[in-house]
Order: sequence, then structure tokens, then C-alpha cells
Amino acid sequence: MECIRINSLNRDLINEFIKQHWYTTTMIIRGKEIDMTKTEGFYFKEGEDIIALITYIVYDNVLEITSLDSLWKKQGIGNKLIETVIHEARKKKTSKDCSYNNK
Repeated sequence: MECIRINSLNRDLINEFIKQHWYTTTMIIRGKEIDMTKTEGFYFKEGEDIIALITYIVYDNVLEITSLDSLWKKQGIGNKLIETVIHEARKKKTSKDCSYNNK
């Protein structure tokens, strides 16, 4: 199992996963409409199935997690995705490592 970056080749698969689990590709975060089909992120697959996904946006030198889904509970996969995004934030040299709004 490897952590895979979202890119143009797997975007349709990601968008379908988001629709299936969130019932929409639009999220409202702090009053702003976020198009989830344009967010960056990473995911894990088991065979052909996505088992975990994290998405984020970068704005004003801040990386903010917009969604986190793990279908395998208590396996540490969600933590691995968060660690991957924190590492990404540090590479992008954002002023804050990451902001996660879990409300």
C-alpha cells in the first residue's frame, strides 16, 4: 500500500470517491465555497479501491486540510495521510504547517 498524490491521471477516480462519500464536490468552509475537484491531496488504494483520501488547499501561505476519509478505521492510515500533508506543507514553506477544521 502506497500513498499516491492526486494528479490529472487519477482525478476522475478521486472526484467519484468524493461524490460517493460527501454526496457533492462542493464544500462550504468558513463561508467559502470550495470546489473539491480542484483540491490537492493524497490517497491510499487497496487493489483498485481507494481506502483513504486527504485533500487540501493552499492560500495566503497556509495549507488547510479540506477533507479526510479513511475507510479502514484504527489502522493509522488517516494519521499517515496527515503526516504526508504536514510534510508537504513544510516543503511548500507555508507559514503554518496545516490547519484542520474538523467541524
